[in-house]
Amino acid sequence: MSDHRYTLQYRLDEFPEGFSVEDAAAAVEQGFGSCNAAVLISILNFPDGSSSRLIHSTDGETGQPVDDNELFHTFSLLAHRLSQSDELDEGRKKFAALVFHQIRMAVAAAGGGS
Repeated sequence: MSDHRYTLQYRLDEFPEGFSVEDAAAAVEQGFGSCNAAVLISILNFPDGSSSRLIHSTDGETGQPVDDNELFHTFSLLAHRLSQSDELDEGRKKFAALVFHQIRMAVAAAGGGS
């Protein structure tokens, strides 16, 4: 038996019929958030120092994984957030800023939104 101990559990509940903003606000009082789609990065840290990442996504409207266009948009926002981090060193912040800038330039050149 492994001596590894998990410190979080997660679950996404689907509500195909949806629920109101008022119901969502009431759920906050019980510790729940609400959204239309979710992207979760599950991080496992093992006693030997190794780790594992699993990216899971669900589009609540379709019940399918979030489409790659939405994942791309989310990735670009993550790059922007990391470029402004108080925790990352300057090299990593600069790299994240360059990634975000390149994404913006590529999307603009393709005639898409920013």
